[in-house]
Amino acid sequence: MNPRCLNFALLPVICWIGIGTVFVTTAAGDSADTPTTVSFTRDVAPILLARCVACHGDKRTEGEYKLVNFRHLLIAGDSTESPIEAGNPDASYLLQLIEEEDTDLRMPKEKQPLAASEIDLLRRWIEEGAHYDNEDPEKLLHELVPARQHLSPPEIYRAPLPVTALAISPDGSTIAVGGLHEITVWNTVTGDLQRRITNVAERTYHLLFSHDGRFIVAASGIPGIQGEVRLYNAANGQMRQELFRSQDCVMGLAFDTTGQQLAIGAADRTVRLYTLEDG
Repeated sequence: MNPRCLNFALLPVICWIGIGTVFVTTAAGDSADTPTTVSFTRDVAPILLARCVACHGDKRTEGEYKLVNFRHLLIAGDSTESPIEAGNPDASYLLQLIEEEDTDLRMPKEKQPLAASEIDLLRRWIEEGAHYDNEDPEKLLHELVPARQHLSPPEIYRAPLPVTALAISPDGSTIAVGGLHEITVWNTVTGDLQRRITNVAERTYHLLFSHDGRFIVAASGIPGIQGEVRLYNAANGQMRQELFRSQDCVMGLAFDTTGQQLAIGAADRTVRLYTLEDG
């Protein structure tokens, strides 16, 4: 069989176990080396990004409360109640809603409540003065947080998962397929699974091999929460670099004719051009 003539009958069925909005956030209190001061960038921003921005972001702003950066965090919505009172968590309306026992009033609305460790971090941060540890209060939350460590894919998929992205290597020997929190790489001749690339966002919407076949570029994201473009080593699946991060999913990729520049199309209706060598 000519490897460039892919026999799609060889492709295994890609499956899923049910996609939800799932995240990994690391609570500082879970470590034996717990810092004495809670960091907004390291500890608080990831919680807000994972649990709040879907309903209080640029595209959807429930209660006229927009939580996209530190400056907006402090501005009251329709309630006119102060979201954050530095030094006084009990007077902070945001924390009141998060700790509310009435499920009809508690935030996030109609979703799982925050974990006790997450609430503790928010409370401690407010008690310590609600300090902001970045120079720019306008900087978006998704730009502040460290690169996300994504959930692991399921060991076994229990139901069919639509394939939303695939790419064939330049020599035609392998095909990369987007899955749930992973990219699977298959041999196009034998149909054998070669590797599972992990630490990938919830869904992958576009995949490309670099012109030399050394890297796989993945455009992916968590709808309404975060989008990203990551560069993975095709040989071992290790992430080499996170090229781009946005507030919503990244939908499209294209190389120029030289393979040195990468165009990225995101859900914010912009196209950005990156130099692959230096990011």
